[in-house]
Amino acid sequence: DAVLEALEAGTTDIFRLERGSPVAGRSLRDLDLGRRTGATVLAVVREDESHPNPAADTVLEAGDDLVLVGSHAEIDRAFDLLAGRDEDGGADGGMVT
Repeated sequence: DAVLEALEAGTTDIFRLERGSPVAGRSLRDLDLGRRTGATVLAVVREDESHPNPAADTVLEAGDDLVLVGSHAEIDRAFDLLAGRDEDGGADGGMVT
């Protein structure tokens, strides 16, 4: 069934914005994560409070956990962008396991 295949092709993951994150202080609109990576931010968790379906003008802060959904490749690209990694590598990621 096509719906099941679509669900199996995707994944969710959590990215924590660490102190000094290059994306802290930027809005979701500014990051344009969906267009740039294909991944979608389902929620922002800040200080143990979940903000589902965050607005584009949501400004990210250090310590935020971003709940992401997308294909495995899209999640990888989103992690790279959120970590400030360029094509040569760079900063460590903020994956929460």
